[in-house]
Amino acid sequence: MRVSAFARVGLVVAMAACTLEPPTVPTPVLSSAEPAILLIRSKTTTIVLRGSNFEPDAQVQWIKGILAVRRVDLTTRFVSSTRLDVSLGDSLLTEPGEAILEVVNPSPNGRPAARVTIQVVFPKPQITRIIPDTAVVGGPPMMVEIQGGPFVIESTLEVTGVSSLLGQGSAPPFVNDSTIRFILSDFALISPRPVQVEVLNPGPGGGRSNPASIAVRYPTPIITAITPDSIEADANPGVLTIDGTAFVPPATVMINGRPLPAVSIAPKTLRVVVGPDDLTGTSPLSVTVVNRSPSWGPSPAMPVRRIEAPPRIAAVIPSTITAGSPTVALTVTGANFAPSDQVRWNGVPLPRAVGSSTSITATLAAELVASAGSGAITVRSAIGPRTSAPLVVPVLPQTPVPAGVMVVNQGASALIADPLRNRLYAAVGANASRNPNSIAIVDPTTATVVGTIAVPGNPRVLALSDDARYLYVGVTETGSIWRIDLATGIRDLEIRLGSITPGPILAERIVVLEGNPSAIAVSLQVPLIPRHHGVAIFDDGIARPLRSQGHTGSNRITRGNNAEELYGFGNDGESGLRRLRVSGRGVTEEIVRASGFDGSEMEMMFDGGYLYFSNGGLADARRLQRIGAVPDSGLFAPDAARGRVHYYRGTTLSTYHYLSGELIRRSEQPLGLGAVAMARVGVSGIALATRQAIVLINDSFIGPTVGR
Repeated sequence: MRVSAFARVGLVVAMAACTLEPPTVPTPVLSSAEPAILLIRSKTTTIVLRGSNFEPDAQVQWIKGILAVRRVDLTTRFVSSTRLDVSLGDSLLTEPGEAILEVVNPSPNGRPAARVTIQVVFPKPQITRIIPDTAVVGGPPMMVEIQGGPFVIESTLEVTGVSSLLGQGSAPPFVNDSTIRFILSDFALISPRPVQVEVLNPGPGGGRSNPASIAVRYPTPIITAITPDSIEADANPGVLTIDGTAFVPPATVMINGRPLPAVSIAPKTLRVVVGPDDLTGTSPLSVTVVNRSPSWGPSPAMPVRRIEAPPRIAAVIPSTITAGSPTVALTVTGANFAPSDQVRWNGVPLPRAVGSSTSITATLAAELVASAGSGAITVRSAIGPRTSAPLVVPVLPQTPVPAGVMVVNQGASALIADPLRNRLYAAVGANASRNPNSIAIVDPTTATVVGTIAVPGNPRVLALSDDARYLYVGVTETGSIWRIDLATGIRDLEIRLGSITPGPILAERIVVLEGNPSAIAVSLQVPLIPRHHGVAIFDDGIARPLRSQGHTGSNRITRGNNAEELYGFGNDGESGLRRLRVSGRGVTEEIVRASGFDGSEMEMMFDGGYLYFSNGGLADARRLQRIGAVPDSGLFAPDAARGRVHYYRGTTLSTYHYLSGELIRRSEQPLGLGAVAMARVGVSGIALATRQAIVLINDSFIGPTVGR
């Protein structure tokens, strides 16, 4: 077939057109990316791109950066012309900010593309748990773990209410995206308030987590020991000393669920007074300690046994007996008597006639009171067995031996008797005409000064140890206490009490602790108003750290039943009778009886379980209760072992029954006029000290006429 020239030209043109215009590839359109916001450092993530005109061989690129643009081809899966799935590796999500996803449909004549913006942000954190979520006030620094997430290494902690712990922006130790650990400082635990913790992730994104709280409260106390571990049913007052840990003052002691105020005498020791309402019944007391609120609850309970009270004698009728009397019917009154209880005279059982829970009548045979002396009455219970404290009945001579009086030409301001050596020690002041500034040693049998011991300063207060090893002398000028070794007569120790403006601290009273000749209790006096400066304990001159309070306190002190017990009284305007407890750390006030014990400049002495006062008052030391009075006042010398107490006033020496106050003997002793001190000496003697002389009175009514 022949083709015309015109046709050949058209064919060439058509072929040329096919060569210059390849097929057209559509431009992709992006309408959305799901998700459009990604979390920094996420794991491999799939993004769904939606739009149109996606080709099967479409390619998606990750474009990020402003100055140094970084392009990364992404793994792309063609789903349809309207959907592409793109995989992002975690290496692309290391930094926050914007990134671009670009879709390209490959084409011979260009790169038709579409773009969408992706945000890479920090996550908002959440706290699901904080461990521990409790703490105690005053506790040590502790590790705290926060669980939740997502957390990032840029996360910060904010601890509210504790500015000294971590301020906003401080970086906590990052563990992983679900855990943060940090040290909670002890500064956060100084008070009982919640510690609130929040985690903050930075922007973009990020934000503040929900708060988590650590509850801070006072600790749960623990009782380790209670002394005593048993208490008598009629103890009034009963005092319990509670040792333990984590006591926070003002702690409360619960006795069978009833709160009682406690006195903190040391960081690990409480003391509480138990009243009669708590001692009814027979079941043990349940003792717990509760710290101040808010706390983590009471201590575990510890029991204290309630035991049956022993027999207790209040009085004996008659209170005195004349030697040579026929058979005597003794009526013993008191409490806690049982039908089988037995009355004893100096340990000898007496036939019982009648009795009740408060009274027993027994027969005292004539041979038991044939001669002068005294008898100790006790009541012994068959259950236990338990025995009452004794009550002494003096047996008086039928024919009194006239009083003998001797005078020692030696003035003194204080006296103390040494029963071991049968000596008197007299404090002789600086203004004395004989032996000034010394301790005069007097033989009461010969009424002579047999020696002196020089004492620097003006001696005014004396105390003797139980074993008569040491004499302690308080002086005024230097405020010192001198210790004298009586075996050698040498001053072997000076205890300096210090000073306070405007003068030295003085020893107002000194008590040597029972069974410990090297330990003394000292009532400190200062030249101020009020003058009392507390009670301190010294061991060989070294002060124990714990001292009792000053005003209001005990400027008059006396010994008690044992080395752990003292009694005190404030007589310079401070009322109240006090029992003081001595420990290895010092001395503290245990209990106060404020009513019924008033008296300016009143003196007090302990003897035989009772407290005697210069105004005639009498108190039961165990119960701190006033139980009677002697109708007298003045200088006094109790002698419970012989059933007597002696008073000297004006020129009259009076001897009374030590409990009933019944008058036994009264005599005039004019040589003692102006006496400033009094002491019981020997078997039947009284010593009176005046500024000019020492008067020695020997009378059969003072005591048994032994050796005369």
